[in-house]
Amino acid sequence: MTTATANTTRAPLARIAKLDALCRVLLVVSFVALAVTGIGGYYALGAVDGYGLLVHMAAGGVFTVCLPVVVLTASSSALTRPNGALRTLVYWLTVLAALVALGTITLSMTKLFDTAGLHDLLTLHRWAGLALVALSILQLFLRVACRR
Repeated sequence: MTTATANTTRAPLARIAKLDALCRVLLVVSFVALAVTGIGGYYALGAVDGYGLLVHMAAGGVFTVCLPVVVLTASSSALTRPNGALRTLVYWLTVLAALVALGTITLSMTKLFDTAGLHDLLTLHRWAGLALVALSILQLFLRVACRR
């Protein structure tokens, strides 16, 4: 392979790596904003409303855009991870919890559900969000613990 060919094949990979790094940072920032506004708003104030809801919705949009990029770029390493059955399981459960949280709130924006159904979707959204936070903390713990 010539140097010119090698440079042209590395350029898209470098752009993907930069996009992945940016999305990872944005995903973490939006996740923290979602956790603080969701859990803090609901348990401290009794409801997520006002500016807290505005921040929660904006962070949710960033999370929705960045999650697929990070999952697609990280899933290959999750499948071949060393000392990995538990870490792989926690990774995919975290992705599943995120998809449930996103799916329930997206479904609530349609006309498919009546008031009782919307309350059920909101409850499921809250539980999926709590599961996402718990699984993310567990995933971080396992990442740190498996380095030793």
